[in-house]
Amino acid sequence: MGNRTANLGWTTLITASTSDVFIPASGWMSTAGFRQFRPVVEIADRTGGIDVTPAYQVANTYDDPQAFHGMGATLTSDGYHFPAAYTDPTSGTSNVTEFQLVRFGYKVSVASGTGHARVAASVQIVTE
Repeated sequence: MGNRTANLGWTTLITASTSDVFIPASGWMSTAGFRQFRPVVEIADRTGGIDVTPAYQVANTYDDPQAFHGMGATLTSDGYHFPAAYTDPTSGTSNVTEFQLVRFGYKVSVASGTGHARVAASVQIVTE
């Protein structure tokens, strides 16, 4: 087994959507050998009730993104969030092994109005 890290630099997330929206924060990378993910996230200046969930999106070609899936819990407070458990992306509807590409980002929504937050993350990737 090995590991990789995808660093998601500081960015500002803004949404007025009451439905989940995916905001990419990394480039596409090959899914070859991926076994588990764990996002380590820092959130600052969260306002407007924005809900932020670390997420990933899969595709077979760069110009045809498919579904996105959350990794871990929805984050509703400022601070440093380091989950104890890894996400298994190799089963069910979020199976990365059925796709060629993956990218990381955030799933965001608000109950009403407009929300924003400053976020940065590192996604720890366990490989075969």
